[in-house]
Amino acid sequence: MTLSCSEETVEVETQHQVITELWEQNVEGLLLESLWLQRDKYDSSSILMMPMIWVFKTEDVNKIKEISEFFSQVNTYYHETLTESRISNTQFQYFISQYLILKYKYNGLNDTELELLDKVQQWTVSFWNDPAWLWGREPFDSMNERINWKLAELNPEHSYDRAIFDEELFLLATAANLQQIDSITLTEKQEYSFSQIKEIIWLMLSQEIKLSLDTSSSNHFNFQKGVWTEYRDYAYAGQSEIIDGMSKAKIHDIATDSSHMHRWPVWLKSFKQMFLHDENKLQLIMKLEMALALQFNNYVYVKSDNIFPAPRMNNFFDGRNGVYRYLYETQGDSGYGPYQLSGTLAVGWYGALLSADSFAKDILKMLNQGQLPAHVISTYVGPNTTRDKHPLFKWPDYFNNGLAELNFRITYDLLSNHNVHASSGN
Repeated sequence: MTLSCSEETVEVETQHQVITELWEQNVEGLLLESLWLQRDKYDSSSILMMPMIWVFKTEDVNKIKEISEFFSQVNTYYHETLTESRISNTQFQYFISQYLILKYKYNGLNDTELELLDKVQQWTVSFWNDPAWLWGREPFDSMNERINWKLAELNPEHSYDRAIFDEELFLLATAANLQQIDSITLTEKQEYSFSQIKEIIWLMLSQEIKLSLDTSSSNHFNFQKGVWTEYRDYAYAGQSEIIDGMSKAKIHDIATDSSHMHRWPVWLKSFKQMFLHDENKLQLIMKLEMALALQFNNYVYVKSDNIFPAPRMNNFFDGRNGVYRYLYETQGDSGYGPYQLSGTLAVGWYGALLSADSFAKDILKMLNQGQLPAHVISTYVGPNTTRDKHPLFKWPDYFNNGLAELNFRITYDLLSNHNVHASSGN
């Protein structure tokens, strides 16, 4: 059924009312907790990203106030956000930078937020210039040296040696966000570091992504395809199911898994911040956004059916659906079989895609059916993790306590109502 404008408005208002109820049920209390500590910062910065983006896009004053009060506490206890876990550190710092750029575009930064900006700015430049590890060798002198080596080394000893991984991408995207805030002040060293980061971002985007807007292509958007071929997480990618005693089955041009790729819709929006005044480079990034949506819609997203009444994902971003992370340390004697990365749809950032109409409609269809069936939740959870988590973030409880529904509704709303929302935020 095609909705009239007034019907569309009613639907949006209804969705927003339900989102508010779910927000009050879960998020209000969460934002009063110390989510920046080691146990929770990785999960909170992923699960709360789309709600935060949605709040600024809809200009919800009350919820923006609650988020701002949370980040005021982050500023007070900023030293506690930095622990030994590099990936958790970089993801949470990116989360902070996302708040800062959204708040800056909304109504500017207050004194507390400017303090927080300065702290993240200092962390970014420090992390960029600190020694950077890599498998099987002495650390590089800096992150800058490590990424430059990866971009130049096309025939490494192991395929994954040149993989640009999460901590680097989060760092680059954090810097991209920070540079767009006019009130930022930089020392000579900091300015030089940010200029290096800008060059690296452009080289990475133009060199490391297979890009095609041809609808017949299977490579609309694939980042560093094949670099993970020899890595242990991908050793069984050619197996179609998990069976005892199965042999390794590597795929030489395997794409990144679909769970890690969920960050790219938001990262690309951050990278655009770096090149707002360079039309040619901006046009390429906009093409990348279109290609990313095409890749997700055509090769990653799997539509619900009578047997599985919820959206799913193929495990790899090229559309392959083999085994991932078999015998991984936090999964025990198991791994992710076909479709078992689909739970990422309820925590990830695919709601920031340029478009995904079928996926959005599938979410609404699923929500209208009520509680998820047990076999859907079982597939979404997969082998689960042994990592200690906040009670509200633990799976499978997450899929019944309102947080999964909140993220699904926000994903649906963002994908369905681009023209209804105010144009604030990034």
